Amino acid sequence: MLLFVTSMIHPQACEDYNKKISLLNKLIDSLSHQKNQNFKLIICFNEIPDIRFPSFVKAVQLDIDIPKSYKETGKISYEDIRLDKGSKLCASILFGLQFSPKYIMIIDSDDFININLVDYILNSEYYDLFVVNTGFKFNASTQRIKKMDNFYETCGSCFIFSTEALEIDTNLKFHSTNFSISDIKNNFNDIFITNTLGSHKFSLNSFKENQKKIKFLEFPAVLYNVGTSVNHSRFSSSKFHWWNSKKATQSFLIDFGIKELN
Repeated sequence: MLLFVTSMIHPQACEDYNKKISLLNKLIDSLSHQKNQNFKLIICFNEIPDIRFPSFVKAVQLDIDIPKSYKETGKISYEDIRLDKGSKLCASILFGLQFSPKYIMIIDSDDFININLVDYILNSEYYDLFVVNTGFKFNASTQRIKKMDNFYETCGSCFIFSTEALEIDTNLKFHSTNFSISDIKNNFNDIFITNTLGSHKFSLNSFKENQKKIKFLEFPAVLYNVGTSVNHSRFSSSKFHWWNSKKATQSFLIDFGIKELN
């Protein structure tokens, strides 16, 4: 089984939380079209919203305060992004261990995943880490796409870890959907929270240094949804160059489980 885990930014630190929820629902809808349905999605919130999710989705909540940097400056620092995101992903993983996942993929809550990914991963030979090497950046408002090489350097939805390689105690079974910071601190160290989970900038080098078995995916597995203005990093599509981009065809969007954008 493949476990997808994601986190939601604190509502008070989000410019438009309703938009964030709308983008999350689009991710959920796209995942529902995976050809292999042997997966779960665990989402960590500050407070679970009153939404009826499909059966493959489980929602948990972490009692974590609004990031300190946002309180002081109105902007979230990179360090606080890593701590907030990493802590929530830890909560998602702790809850998800009850489903005995073979692999765990961290995904951003506004990206889209190739409908063949789960089937590919679960039917491949064992690797400690699968890396999304090629993907597309995508602007939903213009429906423009552009191919990206070295995808893992830019987008957080880029690594599929084997549960074994993460060296998580799989005997941990958290059935409650309510988590505290103590639950996270008691089961994960700070490096794991902020580096392995909180940022995609460090994982690949760490796995290489530890001589882990790594596979770079040979197909575009993720559609990086840019310009939403409501992700953790508030990354803007204006920071990308869009020359040599092209209009996304309907068949292309279907490959990422997108039936409609509105």
